[in-house]
Amino acid sequence: MKLIFYGTGDRVVDTLLIYALSDLARKADPKVAFEWNLGYPAIFTLDSSYPDIEQKMLESLRRSWRSFTVANRLRFWLNIGNKSWLTNPQACLYCVGKESKKTKCDGKGSCGKVNVPAYPIFVSNLMDIKNLSWRKTQLLSKGKSKEKSDWRTLYLGLSPYWSKGRRRWNSCWDESSTYVPTQIQVLALYGLANYAITHVNENTFTEMIFSPPCSMRIGNEDAEWLRAVVKRIVNRFELTVRQLSLSELPVKVLPLVLLSQLDLPSLTVLTKGELSLLFVEYDLDREMPKNPRGYEEWNVTEISNFYLRLENHFWDFKCMIEDLTYSMKYDEFKACLKEILLDLSFAIGGRNIWRLSDALLKILNLSKVLSIHLPTPDAVLKARELLS
Repeated sequence: MKLIFYGTGDRVVDTLLIYALSDLARKADPKVAFEWNLGYPAIFTLDSSYPDIEQKMLESLRRSWRSFTVANRLRFWLNIGNKSWLTNPQACLYCVGKESKKTKCDGKGSCGKVNVPAYPIFVSNLMDIKNLSWRKTQLLSKGKSKEKSDWRTLYLGLSPYWSKGRRRWNSCWDESSTYVPTQIQVLALYGLANYAITHVNENTFTEMIFSPPCSMRIGNEDAEWLRAVVKRIVNRFELTVRQLSLSELPVKVLPLVLLSQLDLPSLTVLTKGELSLLFVEYDLDREMPKNPRGYEEWNVTEISNFYLRLENHFWDFKCMIEDLTYSMKYDEFKACLKEILLDLSFAIGGRNIWRLSDALLKILNLSKVLSIHLPTPDAVLKARELLS
């Protein structure tokens, strides 16, 4: 059975769609073959021996609402307008939104008004999906017509999502929101829960999504490995780096920090895939994306190549980066630590030996008061050779 899925033409949405479809296809058929074509009309193609593969994928998707992981990662709030929101009461067993004072949750599926966790919205719309296939045309609509009763507002983060040069959203609830078929909205939230790093502080909501290159066909084996590595990065972040406030780190150092969570085999796969890091920020006060384009894009190839070419010395640098990152909890050292991480990032990106030496000297001085792993002389020599 061969199935073809078409994209919306939007980089962020289509990235989440191919990750979600790949995950569900693998769960439905361990021997399934698929390929990614991000940037083309048909973004995802799968080939399975099961004639009912689509139904099996849908069943896996429907089971996902019982996942505490999905519920926890979709705990961020969506402003859904002046609308009473109802969902399946069984979802209340998993939803962590009921712990907040923002909702008037009664534990019976009544989430209240205005601020609602993404998870109940995911569950409620999930129940309306009849299939997982959609037509090539009219995947995005700026207005919701009466004939499109099975379409939903596309949410990514805290505001309705604008595609291809999104307009400034003025926090009004009107027909200018972007609408998509229900299954695309649900798959985007599923992908956001499983393949995106999200973080909320007092006035900013941040999403980081590792995206494959556009206009490049990625076959089954490479696509499967990349999917697994991306999921591993997200899971490692949830387990080990979650306590760190990402808003305290400059955007430039995020690839350096996140990729230090991997091992050499995973970095080999990541480098082969030439992934980018999409960095999306929403301003909670103004209720709109901070970047008019919607996202910033950072190439992770330079960092992953540097780590990979360190070979057995990679572990020295991995431990050092992790110690520097975790030491951010000490307020009196934050400024110095940010400067060191920036020096390391710019040294690798710009092949600047002097900036590397300067960063290592600062780390040596800082290690006298903080517990920070110092690379061996051989590791430092190897790093200098790579940047020369």
